[in-house]
Amino acid sequence: MAVAIGNPFTLENTMTVGIVSALAGSCLSVPAPRYKARNALHYTIPDIIQTDAPINPGNSGGVLVNDQGQVVGVTAAIESPVRASAGIGFAIPSNIVQKVVPELIQSGKYEHPWLGLSGTSLNPDLATAMNLKEDQRGALVIEVTPGSPADKAGLRGSDRQVEIEGESVPVGGDVVTAINGEPVHTFDDLVAYLAGSTQINQS
Repeated sequence: MAVAIGNPFTLENTMTVGIVSALAGSCLSVPAPRYKARNALHYTIPDIIQTDAPINPGNSGGVLVNDQGQVVGVTAAIESPVRASAGIGFAIPSNIVQKVVPELIQSGKYEHPWLGLSGTSLNPDLATAMNLKEDQRGALVIEVTPGSPADKAGLRGSDRQVEIEGESVPVGGDVVTAINGEPVHTFDDLVAYLAGSTQINQS
């Protein structure tokens, strides 16, 4: 069970109930802070919690708790064509909140570890188009932000387009298969490791 507490439509101390409908593997993309990579358009929050507990404008920043009253996340967004609950809401997991909030209290900001790249998960079609083994997995680098850590490390983005099932897709970039010895099977694996297991200026 998931309970969302907040002030939807300025109605204070409102509680709505639902279930956690998805965990991990999904990411929430939000505008990147101005003090970070100026050319990067978005920052990705990993392991987002999806819930069908009704979340509406005014819920953001409220807590998502389980049936034991334990905070499991902080509500952040909804997916809806009408800006009101359509049964798909998202909360930032509490383990990320525990890292970020103390820094916000102490310094007023939190700088996320970042590489400065965008990409996608390598799948069999992309691997075949790049003359890799069909079962090769990893994070395919599509674009690298100039001057970013990824750029300084020499990572390269996609250099050509191919047509797959009638759609033009970028290929040819580097493929990240591990970070600090931890396997990377999908792009979300890379993002989750950065957010949960690294810190600024770490090599």
